[in-house]
Amino acid sequence: MPVFSVSVSVSVFPSGSKLTADVIGLFGQTDATSGLEKLVLDSTGMDDEMARRLSKVTTFRDLKRLSVSGNRSLGTAGIRSILQAEFAPRLEALELADARLDASRIKRLIESTKGRGQAESRTEMTEGS
Repeated sequence: MPVFSVSVSVSVFPSGSKLTADVIGLFGQTDATSGLEKLVLDSTGMDDEMARRLSKVTTFRDLKRLSVSGNRSLGTAGIRSILQAEFAPRLEALELADARLDASRIKRLIESTKGRGQAESRTEMTEGS
């Protein structure tokens, strides 16, 4: 009998739509996101405050991939919030292309969060333009 793997993915907005606190709040108000494996929040205007709010969502039980590429207002504090979120140890990939931080700074940030109850990270980064 063949074995099948199902990956649940959602792209919340068309690229370029603005992420708001209300939208992030909806993630935490429903258990529907508990089976989500990939969340794409590319080019949504995410900043450090939105990342902090996202890190507080506890319903991402199966989240393995998070893409926040193209969010030029996302800085060190926001990425740190994501890396310290309850769901962070389960992440297999955090996509940060086109972040305003360079690859070496992101790598140092990831290294600085290790040992704080977080799972070991494998770092694969692509620098955006």
